[in-house]
Amino acid sequence: MGWKGKRKFKVKDSACCLDKKQKLDEDKVPSNAEEEMQEIADVFVCRICCIRIQHRSVNASRFIELYKDDSADYSDVISSVPNGKAVPEDGEAVVEVGGDEEDITTRKLRTIPLKCCYLCGGLLQPNSLNTILKHALERVKYYDIPSDGGGFHVSLSHPTELLIRPYLCKHGSMTPFKEVFKWLLSHLLQEKLGKPYSRHPTFKDVKIEIKLQFSSADTAWLIKSPFNLKQESINRVVQLLQALSSAPPEELEKNVRSPGFSLITSITTSREPFYLGGRYLKLSRRISQTPWLVEDDEQMVETSVEEVVGGTLKREVNADEIRLHASGREDIDVRMLGEGRPFYIQITGSRRLPPSDALPALQDTINTITPKVQITSLAYVTVKDLEVLKESQDSKEKEYRCVIKTRSSITAAVLEKLNAVSNLVLSQKTPLRVLHRRTPLTRNKTIISVTACVLRQEEVEIAVSQTIDREDEKFEKTVLENLNRLMVVDIRSEAGTYIKEFVHGDFGRTSPNVGTLIGDTCDILQLDVSNVSMVWPPTSGGPSSGTD
Repeated sequence: MGWKGKRKFKVKDSACCLDKKQKLDEDKVPSNAEEEMQEIADVFVCRICCIRIQHRSVNASRFIELYKDDSADYSDVISSVPNGKAVPEDGEAVVEVGGDEEDITTRKLRTIPLKCCYLCGGLLQPNSLNTILKHALERVKYYDIPSDGGGFHVSLSHPTELLIRPYLCKHGSMTPFKEVFKWLLSHLLQEKLGKPYSRHPTFKDVKIEIKLQFSSADTAWLIKSPFNLKQESINRVVQLLQALSSAPPEELEKNVRSPGFSLITSITTSREPFYLGGRYLKLSRRISQTPWLVEDDEQMVETSVEEVVGGTLKREVNADEIRLHASGREDIDVRMLGEGRPFYIQITGSRRLPPSDALPALQDTINTITPKVQITSLAYVTVKDLEVLKESQDSKEKEYRCVIKTRSSITAAVLEKLNAVSNLVLSQKTPLRVLHRRTPLTRNKTIISVTACVLRQEEVEIAVSQTIDREDEKFEKTVLENLNRLMVVDIRSEAGTYIKEFVHGDFGRTSPNVGTLIGDTCDILQLDVSNVSMVWPPTSGGPSSGTD
């Protein structure tokens, strides 16, 4: 059986799958490349593909043993391939570099085959493998790999041409290209890095993703009769293999093509997200938990907890993205005091991985940014820990301290009524102030206890002297002018209770409220979260002090 036709192949036409940024200079291609591709009438088979044909059911370790043994004679295997010939000594794929030199995570390579293996497109030959290995290592060097369990993971996606060609050569059941490529590249990476391959990557591992892209010349015939496959079916492995397995040999034979094609190899490195948990204190009434932006990305407040904590972490670990998640949130004008609010930071695309014993120093770095935001107990947390945090949001208790102003002077009877509150069930409609962005619902929430006392002048002076917000000086003037109508109230409540509305009633949308309990009109001047009752963060394992 011979080739049924020879297709002229031009290097400049083969680059149709490339955009302008990816195209490479044609003058770098050897002058005889086009001529050689036009005249090819033999199916070259490399040593690795001979192993794929002869040893179809071996595992990774056995295949590597066979790969290392270069003394085996595979002439019988090559002769089993129609028009098969061994790849000549000069039959290496020419691999050239493209893409952005400054991109530290992704690299693009272009391959122009010259007398290379038809079955693998030259990708399993030493030149191609070593070039891909070289550029993968250049990307990996930007990442910390912990000594306690860190390694690497290789994933591969390739076009259907590499599935079709074995069927055209009557060896459809040979060991799949994808498995062999990953075995060989992982073996070479393991030798160079001294790190193990990870089947199920975690944040300690570096993920190396390789994508191969060809022109569609080898698959165009599948759309025609008698196959009549749609393009989406060609890209689906199961449907494609079913069509190839049931096809008459003579139909496959008609569609053997010259091995010339242009290939783009994209090598991208990344890391699974990891999580750091802790507690934050927000000591200012002028910053938000997350950035507050309006049109044209105008910042409405000076900064946010996420920007202070996440921005510092992003720089320190060289990450692509940082996102803060907390157990609830306080309003901008509410401080978070006490032990702080439980939070975790999701860190995506981190190149550096701080060991557990370096987290205290990292915490100190964050705490030097501004006195308005401080964090404690920074530690690694797991995905399972995050579920605990989410589940506890509706079951935990919170403690608040507020300054309340009444219309009438405060008496002992007023304080007595408030101090008698115990497990008081409220009916709260969605507050008017958030109704534009929240679902209108009626919720039942419980006030567990209330402790009230009059506000003394010396307490005000001490509080103002310790504040970091200048606007509290205005608050001091208001307080001193209304001391007989002000009280400090500590409230312990169920999570999700709207405390401001419990004080002033929200035009009757929260009932009962402090006003109805004492028979007076009430307003809230200041509010602080004193405590969020939950154990956080748990003690979860992070990387040890050693990284490579």
